Amino acid sequence: RTLVFESKPTLPRWVSEQGLSLTVHVTFSVMPDGLISKVGIERSSGYAEVDKAVLDALRLCRFSPIQGTEIMTGSIPYVISLK
Repeated sequence: RTLVFESKPTLPRWVSEQGLSLTVHVTFSVMPDGLISKVGIERSSGYAEVDKAVLDALRLCRFSPIQGTEIMTGSIPYVISLK
């Protein structure tokens, strides 16, 4: 599947002020029409605000649609590196 629209998370200001490098491991499903569903946290960054920002952004991403009814599921690390 091809990512056709990517949304970046709106992170809390303190993340950049502290120059943090964080990783959030997320799970999600890609529906046949390219929409994202069933987003979740597999491993937290340790900060609920950051995790929520990443999930909110992920929900807005879009993949290329496919013919048929196959739902793809996956897990990826989302890396936030501000150093």
